[in-house]
Parts: sequence; structure tokens; C-alpha cells
Amino acid sequence: MNDKELIVDLLIRAVWGNIFPELWGKRTHTMGRAYVKNDFHNAFINKITGFLGELRYASVTRINPAICAGGWFLPVDPASEDPLENTCYYSVLGSGCSAVQTTYAGLKKALPDIPMFLLRPRLDLDLRSLDISSFVYFKFEGGQFNEVGHDVFFGQWKKKEPGRKPSRLPDIDAEESRDTIAFARKCLISADAIDTDLMRDLLLDRHIFDVELSGSYRKGRPTDLDFIKVKKDGKLKLVDVKYKFVSASNELGVNADHLPFFERMDQILGTETAYVVSLRRKSVEWSHLGWYYVPMSEFYGAESSKGNVGMNGESAIATNMRPLSTFSHWSGYRWDDEKI
Repeated sequence: MNDKELIVDLLIRAVWGNIFPELWGKRTHTMGRAYVKNDFHNAFINKITGFLGELRYASVTRINPAICAGGWFLPVDPASEDPLENTCYYSVLGSGCSAVQTTYAGLKKALPDIPMFLLRPRLDLDLRSLDISSFVYFKFEGGQFNEVGHDVFFGQWKKKEPGRKPSRLPDIDAEESRDTIAFARKCLISADAIDTDLMRDLLLDRHIFDVELSGSYRKGRPTDLDFIKVKKDGKLKLVDVKYKFVSASNELGVNADHLPFFERMDQILGTETAYVVSLRRKSVEWSHLGWYYVPMSEFYGAESSKGNVGMNGESAIATNMRPLSTFSHWSGYRWDDEKI
């Protein structure tokens, strides 16, 4: 097993562990996918294939010093549905980003009451035995990153009650899941344009969220930022990246319940979030046909239709739709384009 295969295997296991076990007995979202036998499999595959757009965008923008991987807004109140209320912001950056100081300074200025942390992997970490000690923790205060103990970071959230027995997680190695896991591996390993370092960065990020935080701590509804771009005027612009195929009506969509967050952030930052899509063939889940983008504001008042089920097991969520004709094509190489 080479390095990429190892990282893919560890990533798959991390994500599998944070899918709702209750989905295992449901079969309402399995049509058209021979490798999916229940809603648990479907939610898992949706999450895995969703990574491909972000990984591809990171691949083509990593040489741009103005673009930095985003992080997570994670409320400390388990009942909270508002990612900006009683919350914490953190990001896990492995490969580094020259704009990290600027992005944190901008976010802190815009959201001064939200604690903000940066996690970096230790140089000597072993990917096979990741735990909380595999990272160095920094809190952004007074315009700089100050190293803190992991207890300061994880202390933002309350631990789960030890007496509560979690639902039993389906066996990832069971025969019934063999086709699902094989397909997930094929999707990630077949993405030749994505190098091992980016896969590693994603694994580190998902380990903190899917394994450490989701496994041991009580938290509210999370919202993640895919990427943050520092514009020429110094303002921060959010970039939300998705991996999608065009609907039968030649439209692309955004989950309606995500839009209020982006609309608020546009107002707070004084910029417009960019919605960037890696367009794929419907029948080939690791294909890439090109990049398209549009301001997220195009969706704020758009018509809705029924979307897909997520990993939390909720019913299909309303999706605001816009025609592909309203999107602009992006070559993936024009760094001076302020729209993305």
C-alpha cells in the first residue's frame, strides 16, 4: 500500500465513523447506484464524492498565495442551529498557507467575539495513530497565534456523557459494504490530478471533526468554509466549492438551509461569496468536465426543488436552483479574476 492508498483508507474510515448508524435500515435513497444498498451507504458516498470538488480546487489554486483553506464554525451549544452564535472557529492547515495570518486577522476583526484556533500537524506524526497529541494548537489573539494546550481548544465544547451508549456503527469491513467501500476508494484514488499532500490535509481536517470532536464532544450544527480568498483591497471573500452534475432541467443548486449563513457572511465581510462548481458527468462520479462559478447571491431568492439526503439522515432538503446559463466558465488558471 503506497502513501496515497493509506491516506485514502484512513480517510474513508474517519468519514464512515461519523455517518448516522440509524440510516443503515433505511432504503429510500438507493436508486441508480448499484454499489449502494441503504441510506447509510448513500450518505457516505455523497460525502466522499463531495470532497472531490474541494480537492480539485485546492489543486489548481495552491500556487495562489491569496487563497487559503477555510475552517469550521462549530457552536458549543448542542441545541444551536446558528453557526455564528455561541460558537468557535477553527481550521486545520497541513501544507500551510501564506495568507493564514491575513485571513484570521480579517475574520477576527469581523467577528471579534468568536474564539479562533489554528491546528497544525506535528512534524513527527504517524498517520496510522492519529490522536489529539498529533497536532499543535494555536489561539488567535491580539493579532497573533499563541500556542495553547489541546485542553484549551477541546475545552470549548462539553464532553459527551459517559453513560450514554452510542448507536452501534455498521461494520465497514462487512460483506454488505464491500462494493460501497471499493467504489469510494476508486473515486479518490482515480482522481489523478489530486496529489497526496492534499489528501493528507483533508485526512487531518476530517480526523479532528469526524473522529475527535464528533466522537467525544457535544456540539451544535457545524458550518464549514471551503476556501477564503484575500481580495486585492484586503477584504475576505468566501469560496464555496461543490462537485455536481447538471439536473435534467439544466440547472445547478445550493441547499436552501445553507444560504442564510452565506448571506450574513456577505454582509459581515462586505463581499460576495463565490459559488464554484466542478461539473461532472452524472454516470462517472470522479469525472471533471470544467469549472463554473456564480455569486452565491444568485441563489438567495431562487426557486427551490427537493435535494438529496445528507449524512445526518434528514429528509431531502430544499435546494435553490439556477440555470447553468447564469454561470460563468472558469479556466482554472486566471488568478486575477476577483469573482472567484
